[in-house]
Amino acid sequence: MRRASKNGSTEAERSVRLCNPYGLHARTSAALSQVAGRFRAEVQVAVESWGEEGKSGAPGDVEPVDAKSIISLLTLGATQGSVLRVRAVGDDALQALEAIVELIESGFNGADDDSTRNASSAPCVD
Repeated sequence: MRRASKNGSTEAERSVRLCNPYGLHARTSAALSQVAGRFRAEVQVAVESWGEEGKSGAPGDVEPVDAKSIISLLTLGATQGSVLRVRAVGDDALQALEAIVELIESGFNGADDDSTRNASSAPCVD
């Protein structure tokens, strides 16, 4: 989804399923925050739905967090199978969104090395 905001900057958002075996942990959060940090856009991540091993309660109870903060990303508690809503606002919002979705769909490009031994090599796409 793409739209212009009131101040003329671009807004973009998309849902993406988290398929890596251990979900959003320290290494994957670090990789995501590094990618988000390459862009000027403000990038937020929220949990749209929990994976099988996820937290209880409605995902909407968890506020969106700053994707440039490893600690904030860890507080989401997103597990394998969780659906994340990524939202970017700024001049380079579309590029930021594409890069983050590509990272997540790729299984974090090896940032999850310990878990990839037992993981399926099939791409994670809904």
